[in-house]
Amino acid sequence: ECWGKAAVRAREAGFDAVEIHGAHGYLISQFFSPYTNRRTDGYGGSLENRMRFALEVCRKVRESVGPDFPVTYRMSAVEGLPGGTTLEDSVALAKRLVADGIDALHVSVGLRETNFMVSPPACVEKGWNAPLSRAVRDGIEAAVPVIVAGRVADEQTAQGIIDRGDADMVAMGRALIADPFLPAKVAAGEAGDIIRCVGCNEGCVAGSARGTGIGCALNPLSGAEGKYDLDPVASSKKVAVIGGGPAGRWLRRNPPGFRCRRSFHLRQVCGNHPPQRPAYGDDGGRSAQALAHRERRGAYGNGNGEGREHPFRRDHGLPAANRHTQPDAGNRHRSRPYRTGRSPLHRAGFPQPHRKCLPLRSRRLHHQGFRCRKLLTLI
Repeated sequence: ECWGKAAVRAREAGFDAVEIHGAHGYLISQFFSPYTNRRTDGYGGSLENRMRFALEVCRKVRESVGPDFPVTYRMSAVEGLPGGTTLEDSVALAKRLVADGIDALHVSVGLRETNFMVSPPACVEKGWNAPLSRAVRDGIEAAVPVIVAGRVADEQTAQGIIDRGDADMVAMGRALIADPFLPAKVAAGEAGDIIRCVGCNEGCVAGSARGTGIGCALNPLSGAEGKYDLDPVASSKKVAVIGGGPAGRWLRRNPPGFRCRRSFHLRQVCGNHPPQRPAYGDDGGRSAQALAHRERRGAYGNGNGEGREHPFRRDHGLPAANRHTQPDAGNRHRSRPYRTGRSPLHRAGFPQPHRKCLPLRSRRLHHQGFRCRKLLTLI
C-alpha cells in the first residue's frame, strides 16, 4: 500500500516515471536475497517465495499509477558475498517482472555489506557492470529496455556499452554529481569543460555517510547550489590564484564569466625587489657559470660578484668537485643541479624542482601544459 501511495504522489508532483528500488540491501532486496531472508513462511525459503514481495510491490504500484505511467525496477544482479543473490536468481526475477508489466529494468550490484561494489572506487574499471546487464538483457530477450549503472563515468564508456548491446540505457550517478551538465556539454561539443568524476567518493559517498550531505571534491557547487551568489559583480576585481591544483587548472581554462590572463611577474605582487637572502660570502662552491648566470639575471647577485645563497640549496659538506652533481640532502624533491633563472617565481626565491622529481599528479599537469607555479590574475 505504501509503495502504491508514494508512486501516486510522484505522478501528481509531475515526475515522468517512478523506479522501485529493489537493490543495495533495502527492504525489497532483503526479501529477495537468501543472505538476509531467513523467513520460513510464504515469503522465505524458495526462490518463488523470496521474489513474492517484490512482485506484489510492483503490482500494487502498477495498479495505483495506471498502465500508461512508466514504472522501472532496480535490482542487484549479484551481491558479491557467499549466500547472496546470484545472477541466475536475478534473471528469473527479471522474467517475472517483465511478465507483470514492468517498463524497464535497472541493473546494479551489491548491498550494504559490499558497499564497495555499489560505489566502486577509482581502481575499478569503468562500466564494469556491463556484462551483468548483458546477461539480464539476454535472459529477458530484450523484451524491455535494460539500464546499467556502475562507474559509467564518461560519455565514452556510455557509448561503448550502448554500441556493444550490453544495455539500452546507462545511469550516471557520481558523474552527474561532479558535473550535472555533462550530457548537455557533450551534446554541445564542450566535453573539454566537463568536471570529471575521479571516483574518489570523498564528497558524495563519504558526505552521505557523515551526514553532512552529498557534495563533490572537484565541484564545490554540488550540494550547495543555493548557497553562493554567482551573479556577475558590479565592478571587477583582481584576484590572484597561485598553484596548479583543481582551482588553478579550472581557472586556466578561462571559464565563462571570467576574463583571465597569465602573469609571469611575481614582482608585480611582491614588489620590485626579490626576497633578501643572507650573504653567503663567495659563490658557495657553485660553478662560476651558474654564478654569472645569476648575476646576469639579477636574482641572486648584486652585480658586484657577491652572490646570495638560495634557501633551498645547501652543499652539506660535499666535495667541491661534486657539489653541483650530487643529490641535495636539504631538498629531497630535487636530485639534479638547481637550474637558475627558469621562471620568475624561481628568481623570486621559490623552489623549482625538476620535472622528473615532481609528484605524479604534478608531472601529469606539467605534461598537459600546466606549469604548477604560474600566477593567474583575474581581471
